[in-house]
Amino acid sequence: DSADRNQRHLPLPVIECQVLDLETNSLPNGSFDLIAFGHSLNEIAAGQPDAPERRLRLLELAVERLAPGGILIMLEPALLQTSRALIGLRDRLVDRGLELLGPCTTAASCPALQQGENQTCHEEFSWTMPPLVATLAAKAGLDRGRVKLCWFAFRRPALKAEGKAITAAKSTAKISVAAACSDNAPQPAPDESALYRMVSEAMLNKAGRVRYLLCGPAGRFAFSAKQDNSQAKAAGFFRLQRGDYLRISQPEQRENGWGFQASTVIAVVNGLA
Repeated sequence: DSADRNQRHLPLPVIECQVLDLETNSLPNGSFDLIAFGHSLNEIAAGQPDAPERRLRLLELAVERLAPGGILIMLEPALLQTSRALIGLRDRLVDRGLELLGPCTTAASCPALQQGENQTCHEEFSWTMPPLVATLAAKAGLDRGRVKLCWFAFRRPALKAEGKAITAAKSTAKISVAAACSDNAPQPAPDESALYRMVSEAMLNKAGRVRYLLCGPAGRFAFSAKQDNSQAKAAGFFRLQRGDYLRISQPEQRENGWGFQASTVIAVVNGLA
């Protein structure tokens, strides 16, 4: 009913709307090209010790209802607890053979979960607010020009004829779980072909270096430059944003990651490629 009353705020017409009890794994039968969970998984078995298993079972049932090549999208609030819980589900779905489409550049286990209970990963981006959201935000005096969330997208691979078991080539890439944002993080080897994702805002340390965290095949590590480095400024280093995809050549090898030097080249890639 609410969707029907707010048609002018929706970009697409509502074909069908059902009320489901996700606590009891009540999902409609059928074969779907897209199934999305938006800010809902965290409410399944909230506060219960078996919450991870129950949420995983719900996702497995959803995957069974995807057509071959169908897409599963999960979105959760960018809070520490909810995002870490979603990352845990991400790892387990990868283990079950689903093809990870994004936002990660590798299907290896997420290093954030291994770096301490206060470590997580989320996305932040600007958007064009729907009229209703813009009106409510203005009346409440809130800034809703940017959206923060944790999300993952998977594709269901083709089915085997025997038993219809889900199959996919699981990445054998190994991420050093010690690669963190500390100064003792290992030094990753440069790889000009590798794609890295920016997973932090800019951070200024006591030494006067602006640091970001990158995540990719080598794990999660720092990429930094002196705050007054004119060459870094010209290369766009200080304009980098959380969520950017990068290819980096000839970085400076530093004890705690990479640094920007005169020969460093940064290429911002428009999405996963």
